[in-house]
Amino acid sequence: MKESKIYKFFDNYKLAIVVVAICAILGLVFYNLANSKGSKVDDDEELYKKAEQYITSRVTPMSWTAKDITPEESKNLVDFKVFSNVRPLGIYKKGDYYNVYVWATVQSFFVNEFKLNTSSSFSNAFMVTFENGVAIESTEAITDSDTRELLPGELYDKAKEQGFFGTDDKTFENQIQAHYSYLHDDDQNEIVNHILSLKNETVNTTNEVTNTESNETTNEVENSVKNNAESNNQ
Repeated sequence: MKESKIYKFFDNYKLAIVVVAICAILGLVFYNLANSKGSKVDDDEELYKKAEQYITSRVTPMSWTAKDITPEESKNLVDFKVFSNVRPLGIYKKGDYYNVYVWATVQSFFVNEFKLNTSSSFSNAFMVTFENGVAIESTEAITDSDTRELLPGELYDKAKEQGFFGTDDKTFENQIQAHYSYLHDDDQNEIVNHILSLKNETVNTTNEVTNTESNETTNEVENSVKNNAESNNQ
């Protein structure tokens, strides 16, 4: 017995609905994948500068790679300096957040026993996330696969074309030589005096911070006692 034309129509109709639904789902999936990193916006020099500051602020004397230096010996470490070069890649907006993508080359040094030592050195891709103009976190891509996953496709291609994947050891050569020029002076006494002055600056800064914190604590206690006394009198 042949099926009537009306049954064939409904069967085709249901098949069409299923096909449309599948296409819609696949389209939504691909759309979300394409926009998972947000939408690209115009470059913002201020955000790039803030991103650089945020990245370099994470490089501290506590991140020294000289594992064999004891806490006692660390007291002789002075003149810690971070050199950075951040190359903008692009900025994407996702909701209330701005993701700033950069390629950062960073090197840091310190002086120990009148000799220059490398503290840390890296050249990697970063995504710094901003909320209301304030950096709240950063994600670092170390390997090529990490970089490919972190960066939107066009930014990955840009980084590859501009050769960001290798660390340029000479990026800060002139800056380093200029900053630590006193180490190459023939007058040992001048070097010693300079190191001592650096130590004194460190001690004075530490004392200023300690005194400020102490004064703030004292004022808080005095205000608390005063407020309690006034409350009791009432």
